[in-house]
Amino acid sequence: MITNNEIQTKEQIRYESFILKGGLERSFKNLILGRAIKPCGKECEEYGYKIVTHFNHESFQNFKDLMNNIEFLLNCAKLSPNPMMCECYFYNFINNNLKRNKAFRLEFLKSIYLNENVYTPESIMWFVENFKFEKENKKILSDLEFKKIFAKRLDEQLDYPQFHLDGNDRKKVRQYKDQCNFVKTTNQLRQIGIIKILSLFVEDKLVDFQNDYNIFNNEF
Repeated sequence: MITNNEIQTKEQIRYESFILKGGLERSFKNLILGRAIKPCGKECEEYGYKIVTHFNHESFQNFKDLMNNIEFLLNCAKLSPNPMMCECYFYNFINNNLKRNKAFRLEFLKSIYLNENVYTPESIMWFVENFKFEKENKKILSDLEFKKIFAKRLDEQLDYPQFHLDGNDRKKVRQYKDQCNFVKTTNQLRQIGIIKILSLFVEDKLVDFQNDYNIFNNEF
């Protein structure tokens, strides 16, 4: 009779052989080309995180264990591209029992809110409406503690590219300026979007009262 340890050892050997033969490189190339890939005998999380950073998540239909791993799935919800922009977003392939779990659903939507690639009300509502998260969304927008956590996203900024040019290559200088303009525009859009999402949360009455008090004192 084959033991679990023997099965795990065989899978580890198969996975190491897969890596040595360039299997990971070939798989990632297929991902870039939009092709679904399969596990290599081991559904490792590192492999899954590579998949979720691409726009096509169809491969996850072949990763049953990862699609039942709560910690992995919540991390993926924070790391993926904007779900609105994805093809076959990975939520489609999550274990059906988890999809019915109220606690998991609430935490999953919170992770969507905290995804740095999601920063417009339209993106949030796309997910909410497409996957029927209206009840969870209502709870989140009434959660003042989570509102404070989400508000910290106002500090998010894309870093500007470093300048390593001598200034004589006009083409490279122009490319650098274009990159800087892109970062500037994206940061502005991110701030505007996050402020709009914050406006959807319930108001903190204590904060509002303090604001009114400060305004009154400033007037007199």
